[in-house]
Amino acid sequence: MRRVSIPLAIAALLIATDLFAQSNPHDHDEAVKLFLEGKIHRDEGHCELAIPKLEASLLKEESIGAHYNLGVCYERSDKRKALQNYNDALRIAKDKKDDREREIRAQLSDFLDHTAHIRLVLPPPMPSGLKIAVDGDQIPLQQLQQETIWFAPDKAKDKTDFQVLATAPGYENKAMTVKRGALATVVLNKIPTAAPRGEDEGGFQWWHGVGIGSIVVGAVGVAYALAKYFSYDNTRAQLEDKYNQLSNDAADEAAKKTNTTPDKVDRKTMCTVTNPRIVSQGICDDRAQALADYNSNEKDGTEHLPLWVGIGIGGVLFIAAGTVLLVGGSSFFGKSSSSDPKAAKNTRTIRFLPTLGPHEHGAVLVGTF
Repeated sequence: MRRVSIPLAIAALLIATDLFAQSNPHDHDEAVKLFLEGKIHRDEGHCELAIPKLEASLLKEESIGAHYNLGVCYERSDKRKALQNYNDALRIAKDKKDDREREIRAQLSDFLDHTAHIRLVLPPPMPSGLKIAVDGDQIPLQQLQQETIWFAPDKAKDKTDFQVLATAPGYENKAMTVKRGALATVVLNKIPTAAPRGEDEGGFQWWHGVGIGSIVVGAVGVAYALAKYFSYDNTRAQLEDKYNQLSNDAADEAAKKTNTTPDKVDRKTMCTVTNPRIVSQGICDDRAQALADYNSNEKDGTEHLPLWVGIGIGGVLFIAAGTVLLVGGSSFFGKSSSSDPKAAKNTRTIRFLPTLGPHEHGAVLVGTF
C-alpha cells in the first residue's frame, strides 16, 4: 500500500472538505474518504481504480471535485460521460459561485477542441419518431436533446466532415454535411398533405368568379382611362396642326400683298383690325376658332386628367386583386392547390432556441416549415 505523508494528507483533506457541500453530515466523511482515494489513483494515472471510488463518493455526496476528476478519467474511455461530469462540475461551481468555474470551463473547452465531435440543434418540439444518423450510425434516442453533442468513434477521429441524416414520420428527410466541431441546426420540412375533402375540393369556386369579375372591371377601367387620354392627345395634335397651318396660310397671303417673305410677317398683328386688308377675314376667323378649340381641349384635359389617372390606377388594382384570387384559390380542374408541395399550406412552428455551451452562447431560429 502506498504511504502518504501526514502534511500532504492534511492538505488534501482540507481541499477535499472544501469540494463538498455538507448537505448530509452522516455521509460526508465517507464521501471525502472515497474522493481522496480516487484522487490519489487518478493522480497516479490509474483511472480504472479511480473511477469506482469517485462514483461511490458521488453516491454519498455530490461534489465539484468528484465530477471534475471523473471527467478527466472518462476522456479516453467514455467521452459522453466525460462531458456529462464536466457539465455537472460546472453547474455546481456556478451555483456556488466557486472560483474554479473558470478552470473547469478551460478544461472542458480543451477537451472538446481535441475531440472529434459535432453539435446539432434539433427543432422544438422534437417530432415524434425523430431519428438522427451520423455517417450511418444512429444516435441513441435517449441521447437526443435540444442541443445534442455527438462524438466520433475512434475510427473516425481524424475526419473533418460528417454526414448527418435526420428522419421523422410526416417530415421530409434532411441530409447535411457538418464540419468537425461545428454547430448545425436541423430544420425539418413537413410532407405536404392534400386538403380534407369538402374543405377545398377544387373546381370553379366563388372566388374564381370574383377574381374574373375584378379583372374585367379593372381592364375596362384601364381601357377607358387610356382611351380618354389618347383621344385628348390626338385632338390636341390635330388642333395644333390646324392652327399652325392656318397661321402659315395667313402669313403667305400677307407676304404676297406686302411683297415680303412669310418669315418677316408679324403673325401677332396680321389678323388684327389694324391690317384688315392684308389677310382675308375668313382665314383669320378660322385661325381664331382653331386656337379657341385648342385652348378648350387643353382645359378639358387638365380638368379630367386626375380622374383618368385615378380610374387607371384603380383598374390596375382590380386586375391585381383578381389575379391573386385566381392564383391563390384551388385549381379550375378539380384538384386542390394544397396538393402541390410548393403551394401547400402547412402549420409552421418557428421558435427561438437558446444555445448554451462551452464555446457559444446565444440563440438560433429553428422550426418546422
